[in-house]
Amino acid sequence: MEFLKSGGRRPGTERRRPVIVLIFDSEAIPEADRAEALSEALSGMETPQTVTFRNSRPIRHRMEVFELGTGVHLLRNRGTPIHLVRNTRHVRLGTREEMALFVQSRGEALITAGGTYSWQSGQLGALDVTRPYAMRQIGDSDNSVLLIEFDRLGLPVDQIRAAIPAIGSSPLYRLIQKHLLLLAVDLPADAAEMTGLATADLVAALVATVCDHPQARELLNATEPARIAAYIDEHLSDAKLMTGQIAAAHAMSARQLTAVWRRAHDATPADWIGRRRLERARQMLTDPALAPASVDDIAYACGFSDTADFSQRFRAAYGISPQDFRGPAPRRPERRGGRDADPGQR
Repeated sequence: MEFLKSGGRRPGTERRRPVIVLIFDSEAIPEADRAEALSEALSGMETPQTVTFRNSRPIRHRMEVFELGTGVHLLRNRGTPIHLVRNTRHVRLGTREEMALFVQSRGEALITAGGTYSWQSGQLGALDVTRPYAMRQIGDSDNSVLLIEFDRLGLPVDQIRAAIPAIGSSPLYRLIQKHLLLLAVDLPADAAEMTGLATADLVAALVATVCDHPQARELLNATEPARIAAYIDEHLSDAKLMTGQIAAAHAMSARQLTAVWRRAHDATPADWIGRRRLERARQMLTDPALAPASVDDIAYACGFSDTADFSQRFRAAYGISPQDFRGPAPRRPERRGGRDADPGQR
C-alpha cells in the first residue's frame, strides 16, 4: 500500500541514507481506509499483534521511524488512541529478539504484561516484545518507542528479560527518560549511528543497574562515559551547567568525574562542554529551519551567556566569525510603492 513508505518493513540496516521514514500519515489516506491502513502499518513495523480503535472520531495519526544504526530504531506516534494486543498466537509467529522502551509526552495508557499498570505522560516503561502484552491508550497521545535488539546490550537475554520489569528502580531511570523524550533524530546517517551507539550504551547501563549478573558492573563502568556524554548534551543549553551537577547526577564526586573524563577523552568535563557547545552552535548556524534566529539567539540556546565570548571562541575554533560562517542573511523582497521601493519604480 502506498502509505507504507518502507514496504511494511522496518528500514533495513543496509540502507544508510534515509534516517527518517514516514510510515503512516492519515491525511494522505481516505477516511474509510484509515483503520485498516494504520493497523497494517503498526503490525508491519513492530511485531505481529491485533490493533483496534475505540474512537467515534475520524482517525488522525502519524507514525515515523528513525533508524539509529544496526538494531536500534525509534518509533514516534502522534494522534488517535489505539489498542494493541500481542497474544500467545502472535508470539508463536515470531518476532525480533528485542525490548521496547517507551515514553509518552502526551496522554496515558493501560499496559498489561504480567500485571496491569497505568502508563502516565512522561513515565518511562519497558516491554519484552517477544512475550504477550496489551496496551490501551486513553485519549489522543504522542509517544516515542525505542526498539533495541537484545544482542546490542551485551548481557545474557535471560538477565535482560528479568531486569525489564524493574527498570523503574534504576538510578538511571530519569536520565534515560529525558534522553528518550529529547532524543534528536533529524540527523545525517553518520551522526544518527553515533547517537544509536550512545543510546544502546545508555540502555545497557539502565538494564545493568537492576541486573544480577557478574557482567553488569563491568558494563556499567564501560558505559559510564557514554552516559555522561548524553547527560551533557541534554543540558548544554543550561549556561550554569557545572562539573558538580554532572557528577551528582551520576552518583559520583567531581574528582571521580574528572578522572573518568580524562581517561575517556583526555579532556576535562569543562573543556568538553565548551567544545560540544561550539559544535552544536555550528550545526544550528547552518540549519535552514533556524534562519530566522539571530546569532545571539543561537549562542544563548547553546549555553553561552556572553555573546562576545561566544564569537571569540567560535573564531578561535573554526577560523571564522559565527556570522561569516553562517553567510549573508536571505534578501527580503523589495517593497513596491513604499519608501524602500526602487526609486525607478516610484
